[in-house]
Amino acid sequence: VVFGYRYIKNKYFPEVEITEEERISIPESLELGQDINIVIACAGENLLEPEVSSIIFSSYYSSEEELISLCIPVRTLMDIPGVGAELVGKSVKVGGMDLLSLTLEKNLGMDMEVDYYILLDVCNVVDKLGGIDLELDEEITVKNYDDGTTFILERGENLIDGTEAVNFLKYFSGMEIEVPIENVTKQKLLLDAIISKIAGENDEKLSANLNLIKDFIDTDLSMEERLKIFSTFSIIEAGKNKIYALDVSSTELEGEGVVYIMPDVSKLAEIFKKEETAPEEVAAVEETVNLT
Repeated sequence: VVFGYRYIKNKYFPEVEITEEERISIPESLELGQDINIVIACAGENLLEPEVSSIIFSSYYSSEEELISLCIPVRTLMDIPGVGAELVGKSVKVGGMDLLSLTLEKNLGMDMEVDYYILLDVCNVVDKLGGIDLELDEEITVKNYDDGTTFILERGENLIDGTEAVNFLKYFSGMEIEVPIENVTKQKLLLDAIISKIAGENDEKLSANLNLIKDFIDTDLSMEERLKIFSTFSIIEAGKNKIYALDVSSTELEGEGVVYIMPDVSKLAEIFKKEETAPEEVAAVEETVNLT
């Protein structure tokens, strides 16, 4: 499968029609009635050799209807099985999402298995959806990594295309030393905007959108499972959509530039306990900014 690069001419996108034959069968209930752990990674245009710019590990607790997410800088050094010490973002290129899942299970110290994974070709997914609405609480100037220029996202609602989405994720991935690493949580804002756009205004639109983007997703989820996850995640209450940044410290590594070290992961298990845990009690993420 070859994923071609699509240049964005403007912010107006044609509506793509889905024939009745192409529509996905919708189950009677889209409620996700089970606890799951899922890792969602975002890349550019190529899922065959992905340049991952975002890694988010999430646990959903069905009884509380609560989603807890950990945003992981892709330039964090981890012990990758079969590889050794390497940037966690590179694990996907080496061994796919299975290796990323195994790496997180081994390094985060939470004794939790990754049940499912999703890898998104963000550029094509966002463009296929006709752009996404990203709401910000402040104006942000983002670097365009294609030509070195910058573009401004305003406070409030912004309609952004696939190229802008990829650049936004890169900018907050940890590759820019002047950007506070705790701002990696802003990546979850963009992911939530994508999930909301996929879910649409009803089940039929969700089905149609999943059909539109199916060639730009790598996942071990069945289509029915995708329907339930995107539907459920899109309607989680703001207070139950909890976001944390992995607590890391920066250092310079010859040949790699800035990389991040995990000083202590022992407190992570407290975040993901099913019992209610107050964020201020978790020392490992006390600098985290909750953006929901």
